Amino acid sequence: MKPPTAPQPVQVSPIRDAVPALSTASTTDLKLGEVMAFIEWLSPALKASERGQTLPDSPKLAGDVASWSQTIRNLDERRRESEEVRMNVESDMRDREAYVGRLTQQVQASMEEIKAAQACSQQLQQELTACREVLTKISEIASEVGSYESQLKSLAGEVIAKGSQLDKLAQSFREVSTTLKSLAKTSAIS
Repeated sequence: MKPPTAPQPVQVSPIRDAVPALSTASTTDLKLGEVMAFIEWLSPALKASERGQTLPDSPKLAGDVASWSQTIRNLDERRRESEEVRMNVESDMRDREAYVGRLTQQVQASMEEIKAAQACSQQLQQELTACREVLTKISEIASEVGSYESQLKSLAGEVIAKGSQLDKLAQSFREVSTTLKSLAKTSAIS
């Protein structure tokens, strides 16, 4: 036996079984009464649905009319759930848009920082190139100074050698002078 998928309205109530059967006109009136009760309920139900309010309680209905009101209730419940989902999705969208906005601002700020860092890097690169050129010139000058130093040492060695030769020559001149003076004195005395 299959379990029922939806509650089935009872066509015959226990009270009817206890009472002798009514004429078909009376049964039609009862159904017309249910339809009229449904229509009376439908107008405030639609207004409540339009306002997003809870549907009013439906009158006790049976048969097809009961399934109509239940269908309307189900549709309203789905609408409410969809509305809640829509609101949640919109809230998520706003949150994500705000997050994307913050990320965009951070990216723009980062791009500005990158541009500033690139400009600073280029300036430092230029300064580094200038410093390298200065160091190259200093190295060249130091090399020249080193060669001048060796030339000066060589010249100093030559000057010292010439000085010693000049000292010897001066000594020779002194000796010659002394000898000439002594000869001149001896010749002047004689």
